[in-house]
Amino acid sequence: MIHAVESTKLAALISEKGRVDDIIKLNNSGAMNVEKDEVLKRYLDANGVVKAWPGKAQNRLVILEYLASKFEPGKQYSEQEINLILMKYLDDYVTRRRDLIEYHFLTRTDDGRFYWVNQQKQKNAD
Repeated sequence: MIHAVESTKLAALISEKGRVDDIIKLNNSGAMNVEKDEVLKRYLDANGVVKAWPGKAQNRLVILEYLASKFEPGKQYSEQEINLILMKYLDDYVTRRRDLIEYHFLTRTDDGRFYWVNQQKQKNAD
């Protein structure tokens, strides 16, 4: 369970647009690693497939981070390749692909032809 202080900080960060990196940093604090494991257990089946999409923003970010981990850093992917990988883990791959871009887990060219892992975001998660 999240401590009241951490929960208050998290709520404040979520309410501020563009503060996703701070949320991930907070989620990666020692106490939060247990919480992340619990979120993954709650929302993934035994095969690692997302069985339900979380309602809470902090839980959605944990699942998005999990999905982003399915892509190889330094490799460029086409939109079709991104879709094929995401289809292995959830049904609504189009919306989740957009979420991965919006929350900066993945980056893409302006024309949407190529995608890659946002390595800065990955460094923050480690």
